[in-house]
Amino acid sequence: MEQSDLKIMIHKAVSLSIVNNMIVECASGHYKATIVLNDGSEHVSGASNPGLAIKNAIHTLAENEIKRHGYT
Repeated sequence: MEQSDLKIMIHKAVSLSIVNNMIVECASGHYKATIVLNDGSEHVSGASNPGLAIKNAIHTLAENEIKRHGYT
């Protein structure tokens, strides 16, 4: 990755912000975390506890943004 590519990624990342996030306990006892960004994208993940669910959702958000911008 070149320096200019990195600057573009940083600019795009800074222009995004979280507009909503929630953690829901499912009937199975697991938790589902959803993060919604100001561009309307939703990033969802689940886990056995709420802290891990939100951590996984943040990881999912990062992976989705990297893929969306073609940096795989």
